[in-house]
Amino acid sequence: MKRTLCIFTTLLLLVSASLWAAGAKEAASTKGRSSYLSARGVIVPPEEVYTEHYISSVNYQYPLPTSDLLGVYLYTGHRQLSMYGQEEVIQIGIQGAKTEFENLTPMNLAFVIDCSGSMADADKLVWVKDAFDIFIQRVRDVDYVSLVVFNENAYVVFPATRMNTSMNRYSFTRAVHSLRPGGSTNIRGGLTLGCLEVMKNLNSEYTNRVMFLSDGQDTCGNSHRDILAVAREFCKEGVTISTIGVGASFDLELMVDMAHVGGGSSRFISDRKEMEETFGSELDRMVVPLARNLDMTLELFADVELLDTWGYENRRMGDTVRYFQPTLHHGDYETILVHVRIPPQRFDGVVDLARFTVQYEDMYGTPHQSGPHVIQAHFVDAAQPVTG
Repeated sequence: MKRTLCIFTTLLLLVSASLWAAGAKEAASTKGRSSYLSARGVIVPPEEVYTEHYISSVNYQYPLPTSDLLGVYLYTGHRQLSMYGQEEVIQIGIQGAKTEFENLTPMNLAFVIDCSGSMADADKLVWVKDAFDIFIQRVRDVDYVSLVVFNENAYVVFPATRMNTSMNRYSFTRAVHSLRPGGSTNIRGGLTLGCLEVMKNLNSEYTNRVMFLSDGQDTCGNSHRDILAVAREFCKEGVTISTIGVGASFDLELMVDMAHVGGGSSRFISDRKEMEETFGSELDRMVVPLARNLDMTLELFADVELLDTWGYENRRMGDTVRYFQPTLHHGDYETILVHVRIPPQRFDGVVDLARFTVQYEDMYGTPHQSGPHVIQAHFVDAAQPVTG
């Protein structure tokens, strides 16, 4: 118990005072960015620390669902609880289904790459080129790919093309390896041009996604509001946006917000290995949506008192908490933690603590429900909880 409370105390110290009711956006890898900065002797600003992102970055190896699009798994922090009352942690895991990459929905992708002068630092542009060498081996004949670069201006260096010939793949690889860093950073220009490339082959049967990568801040006078307006408008048209931050100086708030309003996900990349994973084995976790509009309800029983909860936007109404997640990607995982106080029990034995239900839509808008799932606790006549 002391260990559990210590963990929660540490998490609470990490929470920025500006956060409200676990209002995390689509999970950004701020944990990786914080580790990257800390290793270089940089103190992480409190406004960049999101407890939910630290929790969601851990892969707890939830079992893959065998029949539904997602699986739900519930755990308590201790194997047995004291019938004299105690505080406890409830962990809720959500795991998206995973299929072979070859069987995924066809993709219509535009890669938007920052080629400003700062991308020469630490060989960041070299990482990108190496990662694309892996990507081009995975892309399928049915997929459309385009490449946009930006510095103070934005350019299409490889127009939207179906990757159904070896010549198209070779031309894409040549375009990638021709990239050279230089100039300033026009984020709005790059984003707009990338979205327009996706619009050329917009298809409701495809995953229509912009993959936006940058290591800096906009230096061309574009406000956050203007940039987010572009992301929001194209998202309404069916073009979603995922963002990738590289290095130590990119605009974290902007990149997270772009992915949030753009209906995608955001990630921080700290080294060559992560870059290669993002464009290779982990590509589907950033690109391919599995379920949308996840509306999750947690109902507490047996006079269990909610102390706090972490994990995505939520609304608390008495003994009920509702969580909302706009998108769950293919093979992705989510975690919700709930800190509760359990009152003394009259008898030992097994008691229902809570019930958890997920309502969601598949990519065709068909409604689904998982649950209700009941989490039980085994109470024993002991002064302290039984660990395990």
